[in-house]
Amino acid sequence: MAADFEIIAGQASSAYPAVYVRVGVLDYQSAREARQVLRELGNRSGVRIVVDLTGLDDRHELTMFAFLAEAARTVDGNGGALVAVGPSSMLARHLVAAAIPVTREPPRITAAAESIALGALAG
Repeated sequence: MAADFEIIAGQASSAYPAVYVRVGVLDYQSAREARQVLRELGNRSGVRIVVDLTGLDDRHELTMFAFLAEAARTVDGNGGALVAVGPSSMLARHLVAAAIPVTREPPRITAAAESIALGALAG
């Protein structure tokens, strides 16, 4: 099974740097990569992480919740923020309970400087 996972670094309209992470169908290896990437991003000072979950497969929702909860704590401790975009209603309930902001529409990110793709991305 191919994994969808993309990171686009850019500048958000807010005062601190943003990283846009797009997650799709995960397999074992790409789930491990997602956890590592979120950990590394969380350790950056003052970063805003926008995680697009619209393509996440339902088998990995709780796995991604655990990764996001861990990353959100780290990001918050480093003066940044994490927001989840487009999670399923079940996942959204868990994220809100963990005090992770949820939105249906991604915030605007301008001046994309870098694009990293891990796995195959669907259309």
